[in-house]
Formats: sequence, structure tokens, C-alpha cells
Amino acid sequence: MNTVVRTLVLVALASMASGCKLAVLVGAGGEVVSLSGTRDCAGPDYCEFDITDSSFSESFTAVPRPGYTFVKWQDGSGFFCGNSTDPVCTVEMPNEDVGDALVATFSSGSIRPVFSAPEGLDTDADGVVDDVDADDDNDGVLDGADDCPLDGPNNDGAGCPVVAFQEDDTVLVYDKRWVQPILFSGKTWHEIAAVCPPPTGVCDGAIYSGWAEVEFDLSGWTWGSAVEVSTVLDAFLGTSLGAVPDWHYEAEAELSPNIFEYFFAHSSCCSVDRVWGWTRDEANVVEAHPYGVSCEDTEDGNCYNLRAGAIAEGAYISKTSSDPVFGAWLYRVE
Repeated sequence: MNTVVRTLVLVALASMASGCKLAVLVGAGGEVVSLSGTRDCAGPDYCEFDITDSSFSESFTAVPRPGYTFVKWQDGSGFFCGNSTDPVCTVEMPNEDVGDALVATFSSGSIRPVFSAPEGLDTDADGVVDDVDADDDNDGVLDGADDCPLDGPNNDGAGCPVVAFQEDDTVLVYDKRWVQPILFSGKTWHEIAAVCPPPTGVCDGAIYSGWAEVEFDLSGWTWGSAVEVSTVLDAFLGTSLGAVPDWHYEAEAELSPNIFEYFFAHSSCCSVDRVWGWTRDEANVVEAHPYGVSCEDTEDGNCYNLRAGAIAEGAYISKTSSDPVFGAWLYRVE
């Protein structure tokens, strides 16, 4: 198998901190294993590694998880091995003189493997995906009568056990691990505030997730503010959002990387993908702020009619709204 070698011509990315760095961006479909063993990154995660001298050279191998397939390396400005279907990507400096100059520019670059989606979740590994399996957890109780269809023995009406978030339920961005907003779709602002009360947003208690059909323990997590959520959107979209009601619109924008590879999107009519969630910010006594991003289409790595930040310019939403398009932004500092 031939190793794909790409000269390290680094491009400044506004969303990354100063310093010569290589960002390894991995979705939930697999991991990236480095030849040295010191720069591995298991998805879903966002890993940064310092490049300190012109002798830098590292080979990265994309390894899909069971049920996934490696497709190619992400293409686009600042990405190495773009569109290569070889699972091995080698990144190295061109030569000592040029390498020293590049290190001195405090620039950064990225690699990201693209994995295909699995055919379907099979909770009990019986060969029948959950969508057509009458007993997803194989506990002998059919899903229609099972209080916990994905979590083993039925609790006979007592409800599902309170569980902690799994790694696949979260996305690490810089120093914060964010919960997938869609897990709390359909919740009102007041329901989130009852467990994660403003102004601090520090959570204490549990909330039932109708989307995941389990009750999650939120203790130790924090309900994000719009300013905190904006750092997530800025990292993926290259925008410079701030406090609500900050709002950004572009007819077409390149997602670098594609935020929908990391955060589960709410989809509705007209092929619109949305990642929206309540923040703890209050506009007034009766209204609050959902914050996020939407695209009408994400074909070819581009986002058409991108809308990021507040749901609309200057718009506030009633705190009693239980729109299933809205989730909630929760994080934990790592």
C-alpha cells in the first residue's frame, strides 16, 4: 500500500490558537492512529499537536470502527492528503530551510478522515438493526411494552435508569466536551433551567431524553451560554460570533470541517440540517435564546444558505416553546 505524502504547506486558520499546530479531526466513525503512537486521535474528537521544528514527519492511518468504511481524506483549504483514498496520510516538512520558515509563521493545518455511515444500529448485536428489530435489547420484552427498549431488562413501569453520557454522545472542542444538543430536543427552556439554573447554568439532577429514551444524569455538566456556544460554531465555521443576538448569514460557505460530521442534525422538510439548542441566556422574562447553525444543503462539503448564531437576526423564542428542532447546549470542562 502506497503512503500518500503531502508537503506541509501550512495555512493560517482563524479558529485555532497561535502556534504551529496540526489538527487531527475525527468523527464518530473511527480513529486516526499515528506511526509514532504519540499523535493518536479516537473519534469523535478534535486533537491538536504542536510542530516545533523543521524535521517533523508523521504518518497517520485512518481506522474505521465496525460497521463503518473509510472513504477518503477531507479536501479543502488547510487540509492535507485531500481526496486521497489511501488510508495512510504522511505529513512532513518540505526541507529544513522552508520548514524553519513555516514553523516561524505560527500557522496550522489539518487532516480529517471521512468515514461512511453505518448501515444501522444493532443494540443487541443479533444481526437485526434496531429499526426493524422488535426487541432491540433482546431482553424478552418487545419494544412497544418495554420501558427501556435499549437498556436491558424492562423496569415494569418504573422508567429507565439514570445513565451517564457515553463518549459517542459528546464532542470535544478545545477544552470543553459538549453534549449532542439533539439529545434534549423538544425540551422547553424552563425544563432545562429546572436542572441547570441560570445564571451559572451548573447542573444538578437528571432529565429524560425522549430522543434517546433514557434519563441522563446532568450532575457535573454546565448549561452553555451563547458566548460559549459561539466558540464551537467559530471553530467549525470560521465565523466570529459573539453574544446573542449575534447572527451570521452567508449564501455559501465551506465547512472546515463539516460540523454535521460531529454534531447530530435535526432534519425537516426541504433538506434543511439544523444543530440548534437552548442557551441559558434570557432575553426577558418570557423569552430566551436558541443558538446554533443551519444549512439548506451540505453537498460537496459546502453549506448553502448558512445561518449561524441566533435563529434569526434579533429573534427571541418563548421559554415555553417545545419545538423539537431545539435541543440544549451542555458542556463539561476537560
